[in-house]
Amino acid sequence: MPEKIPAFVPPHKRTKEYARSRPGDPFYCRKPWRATRLSVLARDLWTCHYCGRQLYGDDATVDHVQARAEGGSEYDMANLVASCRTCNSRKGKKPA
Repeated sequence: MPEKIPAFVPPHKRTKEYARSRPGDPFYCRKPWRATRLSVLARDLWTCHYCGRQLYGDDATVDHVQARAEGGSEYDMANLVASCRTCNSRKGKKPA
């Protein structure tokens, strides 16, 4: 009997178990961060701060202007901006 192929689960319907199974920083799976992230995206009108593109789905990220590893505040709205995945990856830990 052939194996079942797992069904595609769109990003907006992923479960907490999916988030826990992903490698990376557990900070980004916590409720306070998820609420702050949505607040930042709404404040910035779902538009990338760096290139001006409209953000949709998995492309929408929130960037710490001063990286957490460099002493930047985790939840300070002044330290957070909406950005597309490309710009956020390109920036890395460099200050804006």
